[in-house]
Amino acid sequence: RQNLAVLLATHRRDPDSLDRAASLVAGLDAGSEPSALVAFAVVARSRGEYAAAIDANQRALQLAPNLVAARYQLGLAQMESGDVDAARQTLQPLVDAGPRGPGYADAKVAIARLARGN
Repeated sequence: RQNLAVLLATHRRDPDSLDRAASLVAGLDAGSEPSALVAFAVVARSRGEYAAAIDANQRALQLAPNLVAARYQLGLAQMESGDVDAARQTLQPLVDAGPRGPGYADAKVAIARLARGN
């Protein structure tokens, strides 16, 4: 369910798809499963619910501090909410890990977007 929700939220932006994605993640036990929290966060961010996305990613990182997807999604939610400094601080460790590190390329692109101001 969470994979379908993430696919809907990232590849389809129409209201019906986003509502379907939200209903799929609503039934997940996100309280103790980091990947479910990240799925919830992806859907929340796609719906413009940045505070909920930030909170879910932060909880995922508390449970799994090295979860790259949570760090990357947190940075995107921070960026889209307008908290550019927090986004840069969140994403920079992924870039600092070097090109062989997970999340490097996506984080580098996101930081370049921050530098351009969009």
